[in-house]
Amino acid sequence: MSEAEKKRRARYIKNREKWIIILSSVIAGLTVATIIFSFAFASLNNSYNVSYTERGGIDYRVYLKENEFYDEQYQDMNEAYVTSLIDDVVVNFHYDMVMGKGDVDYGYTYTLESALEIIDTTSDIPIYNPVKVLKESGDSLDSKNTKLSINEIAVLNYVEYNELATDFIETYGLTKTKSNLVVTFNVTIISDFENLGNSSNTYTSQLRIPLTTETVNVEMFTSVPEAATKTIACSRGFGSEVCKIAAIIFGIVDGLAIIFLLAFIYLTRTEDITYATKVKRIVSRYKSYIQKINNIFDMSRYDVVSVNTFDEMLEIRDTIQAPILMYENEDKTSTMFIIPSEHKLLYLFTITMDSFVTPLAEEPIIEEEAITEEIIEEIVEEESVEEIAEEPEPEPEPEPEPEPEPEPEPEPEPEPEPEPEPEPEPEPEPEPEPVEEEIPNAVDVIDVVWPETKDKNKSYRYDPDGETLEEGDIVLVPTRDIASNKDVVREAEVSRGNYKIDSTTLSHPLRKIISVVRRKAEKVFISMINADEKE
Repeated sequence: MSEAEKKRRARYIKNREKWIIILSSVIAGLTVATIIFSFAFASLNNSYNVSYTERGGIDYRVYLKENEFYDEQYQDMNEAYVTSLIDDVVVNFHYDMVMGKGDVDYGYTYTLESALEIIDTTSDIPIYNPVKVLKESGDSLDSKNTKLSINEIAVLNYVEYNELATDFIETYGLTKTKSNLVVTFNVTIISDFENLGNSSNTYTSQLRIPLTTETVNVEMFTSVPEAATKTIACSRGFGSEVCKIAAIIFGIVDGLAIIFLLAFIYLTRTEDITYATKVKRIVSRYKSYIQKINNIFDMSRYDVVSVNTFDEMLEIRDTIQAPILMYENEDKTSTMFIIPSEHKLLYLFTITMDSFVTPLAEEPIIEEEAITEEIIEEIVEEESVEEIAEEPEPEPEPEPEPEPEPEPEPEPEPEPEPEPEPEPEPEPEPEPEPVEEEIPNAVDVIDVVWPETKDKNKSYRYDPDGETLEEGDIVLVPTRDIASNKDVVREAEVSRGNYKIDSTTLSHPLRKIISVVRRKAEKVFISMINADEKE
């Protein structure tokens, strides 16, 4: 690789890392902002409870007409009164509230109403019930005071109400009726949230004065007992909504930035970046098992066995107790992981760039999706052996040179002595067929070839069952599925039939053949068809 190309690669990687750092910093800032506004919203959105004490009541006096029996102008509360002596009734409604916490935003409204109530005694349903608003606060009044005090005085013309009720009853000839003058005072405390529990934030006081009777007994009713304590829930105002909107906006932008960063990392990666990531992942994970070397390892004295995955290298390391050596070339395009053994076998696993090809590297077998894979129940120990080259075919015998044709006889001249004919060259004797030597501790093995890697054979142990396997036979053999990292069974074609090797040369256990699927079924079928055609 040229120096210019190396500089270009380094500059590209540096710029890419710079943009990744910038985008990561932006994402980190957006994430922090999202978290801050989310916590702010959570804290501001939580309502807080404030207890308050209510105190309410009614005071009234019954003012009398001039008479010869009472010296006072009025009678106090809780007495019986003669209807014909009553002139006016003065009622004082009062309400006091004390907040348990200062600086609380709340509002309140109140109304003071009177009603002439004529009720049918048989059904207890009002016949006539006009309502008159004596006083009201109108819109809600805001306050931040810890104390609230309301006092309202109503002067009721009892004579007027009594005459109106009497005229109504006499006009329509009603007999089974009762009449009352009802005065109601309502106070409502308003907060941002509804009150908790079953307590009500509305206070009601009511005074009921009988009409069209000879004597009057005033009844009073209040919904708040003396010094009653209640609770209201308050919010923290507009700030919670602002934090909520800000948290949502920052969260959406943060999510889009993360998607953009992932897309940028994926789309800007190159072959050398992918290669460097693979190497870095293995080195960081298995750092304690790997020893880096700076010089190229001399493989000429070894028989190289290519390994498909690094997990298999770890299994071989555990089996033969040898270190895993790592060498990366100067161009940073190929890394070799090597395990040399004492039996002149060298196990090799290589990671290369996609555009870089090394003759020592063997790409892992890619499993075909169409093939049904069965997971092996028992893990079969994989055996790796030295690949034995096929016996060379005998060279063809050289053809004898043709005899030279006789030249045409010249015109009569003195006949020269005939030259002796050249003797034919002796035919070369055929070379004797090689005699297989007996191999001590021999085991039967075969070579198989995968459909997607025609030029790469793998050796498997085979225990003959009375028959031998030949080239083209289909067998079931175990192998490793890279995607799932599990042993699976696949069909493979025999590239070389039974032959023997010395078991002492094996430094790693061999896998065994599972079973034979068929023996050149296609060829047998074709021969049967040809035989039928001949008949």
